[in-house]
Amino acid sequence: MAVLIFTCQSIFPGLEKATRVAAFETISALTTTGFQTVGYGNWNDFGIFILILLMLIGGGTCSTAGGVKQFRVYLLYKLLVWDIARALLPRSVIMERPIWEDDRRVFVDDARVRQVGVFVSLYSATYLLGSWSCVVAATL
Repeated sequence: MAVLIFTCQSIFPGLEKATRVAAFETISALTTTGFQTVGYGNWNDFGIFILILLMLIGGGTCSTAGGVKQFRVYLLYKLLVWDIARALLPRSVIMERPIWEDDRRVFVDDARVRQVGVFVSLYSATYLLGSWSCVVAATL
């Protein structure tokens, strides 16, 4: 929706065309298929940033899409919420850490938190190193 409002409406004349392009480009970025129907030369920085962010997030848990995967992003968000709540609540409060996987409620243990943290850290480091090497190669 943000790509439609802040990027595509100013580029494409009709609402139908802008909606179609925004939906296709964001779904293509999220699933990391690499398809595109328009060039990005006239897109603003916000639209390109959103597409890169969607590519980094990637598809669902069992999909073949690239990226960190939506479940890991959801788990990191929940961990952030739990840590903020833990900081605000008294020390005597015992907190459960439930998440929903499919139709069942499961509790997150420290091993799973560590696994997700290590994966996302390595993924981010690889992405940043690759981006940095492309910038260095372009300046030579």
